Amino acid sequence: MPIDIMSYAHSYPLSPPGGLFLTVVGVAICVGAPFSQGRRQVILYLGLALATVAMALFVVRLTAHLPPPSTLAIVALFVAVTLEAALFPFVIRRLWPHGASAVMQGALALVGAHFLLMAPAFGPLVVVLGLLCVLNAAIAMMVQAIPDFFAWSTDGLLKVAIGAMLLHASPMFG
Repeated sequence: MPIDIMSYAHSYPLSPPGGLFLTVVGVAICVGAPFSQGRRQVILYLGLALATVAMALFVVRLTAHLPPPSTLAIVALFVAVTLEAALFPFVIRRLWPHGASAVMQGALALVGAHFLLMAPAFGPLVVVLGLLCVLNAAIAMMVQAIPDFFAWSTDGLLKVAIGAMLLHASPMFG
């Protein structure tokens, strides 16, 4: 069933600001892809900060004329982010002995999985993003010949693509 992007935000009013966040973070991931793991992380954190500021600055314009999000949407977003934050130290500790690539792949998989929990907040597009991010991480885990650069940049491009669709759902662009 095709998705009507112009009415999408009425069903999922958090999607336009979430799309802005994803797009900015995805760009930061892509920009950081050619660099070392340490520099990638710095660029990612800068992207997360910039995405948060951008979302705060534009949330009112992006959500003008949209209904308020449901309680379920807010709870799903809170649970997904809280669970991801709680599991990150465990994943890093568990994979650290296997090297930086394993840590990166595990982190990409965890982030992808947390998108699946956000379905009530962002709808089917975020489920597609979650599945594709987990698939990307799984392929990188199984095919050791895939360079970290490729898995990392693919993850960023997925976030930019889906993020742009969610952002475009805003009435601001209609």
